[in-house]
Amino acid sequence: MTQAAEMVEQLQEHVCAAVSALEHAASFVTDDWSSESGALRGHGSTRVLAGGDVFEKGGVNTSVVSGDTLPPSVVAQRPHLEGHRFFAAGVSVVMHPRNPYAPSAHCNVRYFETQSPDGKAGAWWFGGGADLTPYYPV
Repeated sequence: MTQAAEMVEQLQEHVCAAVSALEHAASFVTDDWSSESGALRGHGSTRVLAGGDVFEKGGVNTSVVSGDTLPPSVVAQRPHLEGHRFFAAGVSVVMHPRNPYAPSAHCNVRYFETQSPDGKAGAWWFGGGADLTPYYPV
């Protein structure tokens, strides 16, 4: 769990540093958050950039959360995990360049693991995806 949390936090730092090296007219505004009560506990960081010369708008966000009950969508796909606790860590990147001929970029990466009620390791998976959305010149 600790390695997954470190991975998404390091990826956020790396992407923000790379974007900041290109973008001199704007900088990321950071909103760190944490929650230790309720069904979902954890922390994360939302970093948003707007009004730059290179990037019109963008965001690089992380979340590291845990809960005592799996989301219903997970249990629906994997009924044998009913009653398991979970941990999840993820990073999401969305960048919209100012250049209308350059594509917008989006990606998200996440790690998810479960733990059975008796404390034994359950299932885990790593997933995500990336895409470029082309602009069509007018």
